[in-house]
Amino acid sequence: MTWLPMEGWSQVAVSLQGTVVDANSRQTLPFATIRLKSVNGGMTGTVSNEDGAFKFPPIAPGKYRLLISYIGYQEEDRELELTTSKTMVLQLKPLTAQLSEVVVTASESKGITSASKIDKTAMEHLQPTSFTDLLALIPGNSTHTPDMSAPNTISLREVGTGSSDYKTSALGTQFVIDGSPISTDAQMQYVGTEITQDFASKTSVNTGVDMRNISTDNIEQVEIIRGIPSVEYGDLTSGVVIIRRKQKATPLEARFKADQYSKLFSVGKGVEWQDRQLVVSLDGGFLSSQSDPRNALDNFKRMNFSARVQKKWFPKGEHQVTWNTSADYSGNIDSNKNDPEILSQPVDRFRSTYHSMQWQNRLVWKAPANRFFKNLSLNFTASYTREKIDRTRFVQLDRDRIAPINMKEGEYDAAILPYTYTADLTVDGQPLNFYANAKAVFGKKTGNWNHHLVTGLTWTYARNLGDGQVYDLSRPLNPIQSYSRPRSYRDIPAGELLSFFAEDKVHLSLGRHLLEVQAGLRAGMLLHLNPSYYLHNRIYVDPRANIQWRFPGISLGKHDLNFSVSGGVGSLTKMPTLLQLYPNKIYQDFVQLDYWSSDKNHRRINVRTYIVDPTNHNLKAARNLKWEARFAVEYARNELSVTYFRENMSSGFRSMAFYAPYEYKKYDASGVDDSQLAGPPSLENMPYEVSHVLSGYGSTGNGSRTLKEGVEFQFSTCRLPKISTRLTINGAWFRTTYENSEPLFDPVSEVIQNQAVSDLYVGLYENDDNTIRQQFNTNFIVDTWLEKLGVKLSETIECMWFQSRRNGQVSGVPLAYMDVEGKVHPYTDADRNDLYRQHLVRNYNAGYFVKDTNPFYLYVNFKATKDFGKHVSISLFADRILDYVPDYKKNGMLVRRTAFSPYFGMELNVKL
Repeated sequence: MTWLPMEGWSQVAVSLQGTVVDANSRQTLPFATIRLKSVNGGMTGTVSNEDGAFKFPPIAPGKYRLLISYIGYQEEDRELELTTSKTMVLQLKPLTAQLSEVVVTASESKGITSASKIDKTAMEHLQPTSFTDLLALIPGNSTHTPDMSAPNTISLREVGTGSSDYKTSALGTQFVIDGSPISTDAQMQYVGTEITQDFASKTSVNTGVDMRNISTDNIEQVEIIRGIPSVEYGDLTSGVVIIRRKQKATPLEARFKADQYSKLFSVGKGVEWQDRQLVVSLDGGFLSSQSDPRNALDNFKRMNFSARVQKKWFPKGEHQVTWNTSADYSGNIDSNKNDPEILSQPVDRFRSTYHSMQWQNRLVWKAPANRFFKNLSLNFTASYTREKIDRTRFVQLDRDRIAPINMKEGEYDAAILPYTYTADLTVDGQPLNFYANAKAVFGKKTGNWNHHLVTGLTWTYARNLGDGQVYDLSRPLNPIQSYSRPRSYRDIPAGELLSFFAEDKVHLSLGRHLLEVQAGLRAGMLLHLNPSYYLHNRIYVDPRANIQWRFPGISLGKHDLNFSVSGGVGSLTKMPTLLQLYPNKIYQDFVQLDYWSSDKNHRRINVRTYIVDPTNHNLKAARNLKWEARFAVEYARNELSVTYFRENMSSGFRSMAFYAPYEYKKYDASGVDDSQLAGPPSLENMPYEVSHVLSGYGSTGNGSRTLKEGVEFQFSTCRLPKISTRLTINGAWFRTTYENSEPLFDPVSEVIQNQAVSDLYVGLYENDDNTIRQQFNTNFIVDTWLEKLGVKLSETIECMWFQSRRNGQVSGVPLAYMDVEGKVHPYTDADRNDLYRQHLVRNYNAGYFVKDTNPFYLYVNFKATKDFGKHVSISLFADRILDYVPDYKKNGMLVRRTAFSPYFGMELNVKL
């Protein structure tokens, strides 16, 4: 192949320049790829600048093929004859503009980092109940029956979610709606003294965004960044979910959906006044879900309303000012929950209310084209949530128990709880969040270099104004757990995070090669922390870089074979939440005397109370180092991408056990003659011995490591014109390791000669927690759109080739141990012969380390949509309508498997 003649050519040269725009909105498209191919095979290329403008160096007159490509748009391929210099406006159509490019699943981004893009067409075909359902479209995931009975948190590039000690990945996934992130740092709504797990599973504290509260009906497009995001996004460890809602003129749209577990209704309308450059979008929805009709605690009812306004001004000098403002509400109306199995008495009640409001403003000033300064955007968002739990429980005791009413350290006589009573608890949370961002964009072209410079400043504020857990200390909800006391959330200081970022995105045309480099730096610091904290005035710096090289196309028949390689590496940081920085105090109550008498006036319980502050002043931010490499190839709109990634987060948040020695008196009441007592026995002359014990408490530390490794792939064909069918194959191999990254104290349960070993010694173990999970899955999606019949069909075969779980090797021998005096000693061979310390060694049988593998199974899903004219469509879906879940043998035993039940439903869409 030859190169096109350039500057210095002896004949008369011509020039080609112009602008690339969206064919519908006429908005300019920055960084579009424009290539010229001559009849003799020579080729040159360039990239449009920040304003969508491009210009080729002087070239020879003649006939050419002009190829224009841009992510999310149809590629243009046209013949062009250049006899004189030309200035052109090149219009590109969105991929969804024509039948042949309709996509009903997630599209793999062609950008510089790995990401999945889901547009409105794919969402309508999926028929989601909440945002959780959209995750089934990204590589490595599969469909699941919606479960609205508990918070839905996200999992990216991960097998399972591990235990509660490995939730940092979900906490560190940032959700951004119309440019503003959702913050959960001030979320503290939990029933800490509840005795059953049915209520404990309802909390989302320190676990990230609950996706049940995100409606999909007003969403225009979703981008899920799985790779290394731009430094514009911070306070995260795993990925970014970017949600862009509708902001344009739309018909009145109504949606009705019903399935086995839920009913959904939504309505929306967008109005545009072109003469006023004003767009108003309104929408609202209602969802009622009941996962198990027998259990009222599984009810979930959500209401959501949104009003969005966009106004544009065009001052003199071709400047453009755009103001976007929105007001949003989300809440539940399912406040009364009564379940006869859990709330067994008529007086038992559980009431939960949730009301969240948000006001968002974004002002963008865009400078005229071809200026170094491009635009300035200012963003301010305020959100307030009122959450309240009211719990009434009838309590029956089997023996005397104390009322944990003492709020000070020392010895005191505890009140004795009655054998039956009614307990009331209110948990009042009022998270308040502010977000402010200022961002400036600059653009400069120097030769073949196009620079896209971004710099900005971000400030976030989080505080909880609620009363916290409010209850009568003399009537606790759970008398077995007496270590906590009420605390107002208003007493917890606010959290403020200040961040600065700067980034340069460079596009370079090297003949027929196109190079794109994105490199930036983000620095963040928590403000107003007490100097005793490790995080006080500590700045975390996150460098991130991505690169993509697009190679020259190779002519094969009528089309070019195009391929590119990409890679990236970066550091991502998530600061601790308010509850992790400022935990509740722990009250250690030791019973010194428990004198029981048939005469209740003679009974006496004496207690020694210690108050422990579990604040970990050495708590650090969670950091994730991730890198990836990707290969992509495209031929005639048939596309394949393969990505290898590795992520290592060794400082994840977890509850870690800390131990300390305590001493208290153990009174001997055997000499008390109850018949001689006129009241409770006196302690003055009662013999006692001083007891020394070890006792632990939980505190948040950086002791969790989550290591992710895997390969993601997606292949999609063009839509075959004669049968209007498209094939998409995606999947992933994931390997996730969950382990403790710091040694952990862990007690043993042995009792020797009526003495609990854990009262005297507790072992410190290096690798006490270690689990490796793997899975490999592939989804085959065939979708057909019969335009004349108004029918859209898709069938998905979900193949799970295997899933495995293996416990990593652990020695069971402690590194050290703490004695009853609080001193830590190394564990030696001599300790193996000690009466008590020998039991600190954990013994594991060989079967504990054997890999447990579930072999192949598959499910078949079916979806269909029928259009009745332009205004009405009816859709139905049936997930797992067919299945193949064979039995298999394990250790010579036959394991019989049962397939998941089918999940089906239908919906009606009306557009007027």
